[in-house]
Amino acid sequence: MSRRILNSEIAKAVAQIWPVTVEELRGPSREHRISAARQAAFLLGQSNGNHDCALIGRFYNRDRSGVRRGIHAACDRQRKESDYLTRILAASDLIDPVDHQGKPRSPIAWPAPVPVLATFQTVEGLI
Repeated sequence: MSRRILNSEIAKAVAQIWPVTVEELRGPSREHRISAARQAAFLLGQSNGNHDCALIGRFYNRDRSGVRRGIHAACDRQRKESDYLTRILAASDLIDPVDHQGKPRSPIAWPAPVPVLATFQTVEGLI
């Protein structure tokens, strides 16, 4: 089971990818560059953070229906704009460098394999 990723971690990752601050994401502005980044944060909060719309809304000072609309808008936007999808994937890698199968998304995020030494004892009379 993966850990629940905090909305604050998601907001910081989105702020690194989009030209916005965490304060702008949580603020009231409807400016396009901020709302696009905020919608991406909503989508990442639901998919990577396993949060419901009400919890995401409390962090970003929005109601749950606005979060739901933002998630739908982000899904539409990522289908239409390849750059938007690329940014979402980049933010997702910052948030959680391991994919859904537990494999590293990049070699930097995963520690080197540790050799395991196993010793076996034979039990007489079993064979």
